[in-house]
Amino acid sequence: MMMRFGDGIGRKAALTLGIVLLGLALAACGGRKAAPAQEPTAAPPTSAPAETAPAETPAEAAPAAETPAATPKAQPESPLARAPESPLAQPNVSPLATSTSVPRVETAPGTGAVTGVLLVRSEQGEVPVAGMIIAVADALTSTENAGAIAAFRYRAQESPQTNTGENGFFVISNVPPGRYGLVLDLVATSYILRKPGVNEDLVITVEPDAQVDLGPLVYNELPLPTDSQ
Repeated sequence: MMMRFGDGIGRKAALTLGIVLLGLALAACGGRKAAPAQEPTAAPPTSAPAETAPAETPAEAAPAAETPAATPKAQPESPLARAPESPLAQPNVSPLATSTSVPRVETAPGTGAVTGVLLVRSEQGEVPVAGMIIAVADALTSTENAGAIAAFRYRAQESPQTNTGENGFFVISNVPPGRYGLVLDLVATSYILRKPGVNEDLVITVEPDAQVDLGPLVYNELPLPTDSQ
């Protein structure tokens, strides 16, 4: 078969044209850049300010673990915060108001004891009578009435006696059973003490192995030496 020369040139031209068109098409597809996306523009502000949410504060966030520094420690109370009340604030209060119970007195078998506190009133209140001799005197009954006390017999060298302490407290121990009066012995003279505030004899009944506590004996006045008042 004989090919024509014109036919070959036409085919080459068509093939070349197709290749060029294909290249242009590819170049157009690959080289075209996508248009950048336009970002949304914010709306123009109005005259009223936009309401914004308050910034989150640490209190609104998760609470932090409490540390010892968060709560101040209580300061210990100073011993000087409350000053003790002066005993002179109430000068008329008897020193027996805060005294302890009378201790048990040991005596000889079959005997008893007599205890008490001797006080006298003064401008300073109830003052203890210290360093004075206190004794018991035998009670003598009436011949007409065996139960009535006719007199008291005091024997300075034989009657049970003692000395009052600094707080006026006294303990007369080893007192035989019987009935007695209470004596204030000033050496030069002696006095039978009566019930404070009343005109009655102070009669003490002592039983074997027993203790008689007379408590506070507060007198408005006593025949004391001047240097002891």
